Formats: sequence, structure tokens, C-alpha cells
Amino acid sequence: IDNMITNHPDIDRINGKTIKPDVYFKKLNQLFDYIEKNKNLKVVIAAHPKSDYATEFNNRKLIKYKTNELVKHSSLVIAHHSNAIYFAILHYKPLLLVYSNEFLNDRNVIPVLNNIYHSIALYRYILDAGIVNLDELDEIRLKEVDVK
Repeated sequence: IDNMITNHPDIDRINGKTIKPDVYFKKLNQLFDYIEKNKNLKVVIAAHPKSDYATEFNNRKLIKYKTNELVKHSSLVIAHHSNAIYFAILHYKPLLLVYSNEFLNDRNVIPVLNNIYHSIALYRYILDAGIVNLDELDEIRLKEVDVK
């Protein structure tokens, strides 16, 4: 589930700084490569409706305006922070929450990213979802959905 984290209009409106696009897409594509190779799954991007991507996702299929349908027919949902996470809950889909070191709270923290990280941590706790730091891909933890 794409949320345009590198250039979302709401972040621009508050003059917020976010992760550098080249860094972000490199890390995210490494995760997608790993999942496609090691989990034998094809990654399809539920693109944010306002997005306008060219090659950021290494030519992976991008689909706008169909997030619910994509989630419904998926084997795994990957997200940071988005209201569309609720589609994963409604359809009982495993959820993998992702962040990187840029999201973590240190003296160089980017406030928008740190707020998103705290939302990710809350989702992880409430949903007992899988989580991965994009800087530590060897620790991917996928979890089955607890329908209770």
C-alpha cells in the first residue's frame, strides 16, 4: 500500500521533511526483491491516487484506485501507515509493517517519519502484525492473521 511518503501533498503543506526518495525506493525495492525471491510472491503496488511514478518501483505493476480489490486478492499486505490498512483487517490478510532507520527517534529524526513509526508500533501491538526494518532485512517476520 503506497502512501507517497516521499512527496505526499499533506507533508508539503506543513513544510515537512521526509526521507530522500533515492534512499527510500532503494530500500523498499530491496524488500520487494527479497519477498519475490524468497517468499515466491509477486509484488503489486496499490499506488496512492495522487501519485505519478515512473520507474521508482523497478517496473513493478502499479494500480491506482483499486486498493481494496488488490488487498482482497493478496497473500500479504505491506504498508507503513495508511487508512487502507483497514482493508487488510477486513479481509483477514497478513500485514507486514515496514520502516527504516530514518523513522527512529534520534537527534537527527524527521518528525513526520517518527510520528509514522509510532503509528506502525501501535498497529504492530494491536494487530500483532509482522514488522521489518528495511535496514535489517534478515529479520523479516511474517505472522498469520489472528482473526480474534
